[in-house]
Amino acid sequence: MTVVGVLHNGTDPTFSAWGEHTMADATRQGLQPVRMPLSSPSKEQLDKDIQKLREAGGTGLIVIRDFMTITLMDEICRIATEAGIAVVGEQSEFARAGSLFSYGADIAELFRRAARYVQRILKGESPANLPIQLPDKFEFVINLQTAKKLAVVVPPHLLVRADAVL
Repeated sequence: MTVVGVLHNGTDPTFSAWGEHTMADATRQGLQPVRMPLSSPSKEQLDKDIQKLREAGGTGLIVIRDFMTITLMDEICRIATEAGIAVVGEQSEFARAGSLFSYGADIAELFRRAARYVQRILKGESPANLPIQLPDKFEFVINLQTAKKLAVVVPPHLLVRADAVL
C-alpha cells in the first residue's frame, strides 16, 4: 500500500486538524495520503470521494471518528470494500460495520473512568483539581470476513495480538 485516504469531518476545525495531523503522519510513514474532508453526511459525496481515491491508486482508508463519519460508518465500509479499499477505524464499531480492522481507545473503559470522576466530584473534590487522563487501554479488532472479501491474508501474529477477531 502506498496511497491511503484520510476521511474526516471537514466542517469542524478540530477534526480538520486531526485530518492534517494524520496526513502528516502518513507522509512520515512513506505513504501518499489523499485528504478526504466531508462537508456533509452525504452518501453521494462519500461514493465520489472513494472512487477518486481508488482512481488515485488508493488501497487503504483511515477514518477519523466523529458524528459525521459515524453516521456514514456502514456506507464507508461497504463502498470502500466494494472498491477494494481496506478501511481502518478508531473504535471496534468500525470493525463490526465491516472495516478490515480497528484500533483505538476502549470506550467502555473510558466511561468507567469518567464515572469514577463523577463520583469524586460528588464527594466534594473540585473538578479543577482532577488530573487530565489519557486512555490507557486500547482495542485491536480484526474482521476476517472483510479480509476475505479484500483477499487479504492476516498474519497469525496479528490474529494472536487482536482483542477480538470477527
